[in-house]
Amino acid sequence: MPIETVEHGDFVEFRVSTAVASSEIIRHVHDYYSVHATPLVLWSFAPGTLVNIPAADFREIARETGLHYAARGDRARTSIVVATEAELLLVKAFIAWAEADPTMPIDCSTDRDQALACLLEETGKTP
Repeated sequence: MPIETVEHGDFVEFRVSTAVASSEIIRHVHDYYSVHATPLVLWSFAPGTLVNIPAADFREIARETGLHYAARGDRARTSIVVATEAELLLVKAFIAWAEADPTMPIDCSTDRDQALACLLEETGKTP
């Protein structure tokens, strides 16, 4: 399975180990949030990749993600880690679509520690 779910107590991490299709991300988001309402999520796309996802598909991912934000509560935040600058640009396009709904705070970085620090900043905890 290209997406592994790892519970860390304060947050959940979705680790992507290979190239992943938008349909796999959408299915994983739907399946996980149909059962869990974890407010803090770290998506790790390194060593995986999302460069094969067409830019237009990010709108569908944002739509599916948005369907579950209310259930995650007021503390809901997402940080995304990618391996390359090209992927960072793709994720920034995703963030632009997702942040059309101001209740969906999302951050992205090529540095896991930086993304995790952003994710946990409101909890007062450090990575």
